[in-house]
Amino acid sequence: MKSQQPETHPMDSRVSRVEATLSTVQEAIERVETEGQQRGDRLERMIIEQTASLASKIDGISSAQAAGGKTNWSVLIAAVGVVITVLGVVGAVWVRPLEVRDGEVARRLDQMHQEDVESRALVLRTFEMAVRAEERAKK
Repeated sequence: MKSQQPETHPMDSRVSRVEATLSTVQEAIERVETEGQQRGDRLERMIIEQTASLASKIDGISSAQAAGGKTNWSVLIAAVGVVITVLGVVGAVWVRPLEVRDGEVARRLDQMHQEDVESRALVLRTFEMAVRAEERAKK
């Protein structure tokens, strides 16, 4: 008794590739979301630590000012400048990898779109050929 193998359609391999690419894109999106959350958590901890450090420095300056009677404005302005610079650098370091990942995901989505367009064109041509063959068979 012959075993019947299922008939494969020319689109099966393309559909499989599109599904695999979609799966890869979904994994990449999940990875970006996870990394973004982790980076956000680290950034939040760093901001809290830097704010606490700045507060303790301001308290030290305040104590020194109370003891000396004169505000040391140059130290205070420099401390604020350092904090702003650190926050800017941390923000840039946090955002850059996300932009790179977004570019990768966008490239993969464009690739999937192109494959989808090609697949649809192939299906349309196959359908048109089948219709023509059917019309010829009727004649």
